[in-house]
Amino acid sequence: MPRAGARHDLEMIYVAHCRSTARLILGLDVGARLPLARTAMGRAVLCATPTIERELLFKRIASAEGSRWPPLSRRLAEVQAQFDVRGFVTTEGEWDPAISAAAVPVNLGDGRTLLGLSVGGASTWLNGSFLHDEVGPLLVSAAAEIVAAIHAADWKN
Repeated sequence: MPRAGARHDLEMIYVAHCRSTARLILGLDVGARLPLARTAMGRAVLCATPTIERELLFKRIASAEGSRWPPLSRRLAEVQAQFDVRGFVTTEGEWDPAISAAAVPVNLGDGRTLLGLSVGGASTWLNGSFLHDEVGPLLVSAAAEIVAAIHAADWKN
């Protein structure tokens, strides 16, 4: 299910979603709050956040996570490396064992709010090469199209 979200403090808040007709769905609606550092959408936004701001967020996350921070910090470094190469991030059962997701930032590059765009679903079918080789690249393309459409609309106004 595609979802869009914005960062608020150390959480992501869903601002839009498209609900699937599948029997098994993630029952989170607009307004749902998810952890920034543990979800694909939050991690995509972290990866696109300017370095100085990201480091400040990491300090706050470290304080909130306590002893769970060292392994999470290592995982976030791996996620950043994945993002730097592929332009998207994935989680496979990390936030919730039954849920996997791919996500990208939607960065207009002009000071407007950095958004996240994700597709998530049951880890039993959204995993492996389908998640990494199909869903992730499609999200990168979708984010680029969204940014281009917004800039085109801005130019006309």
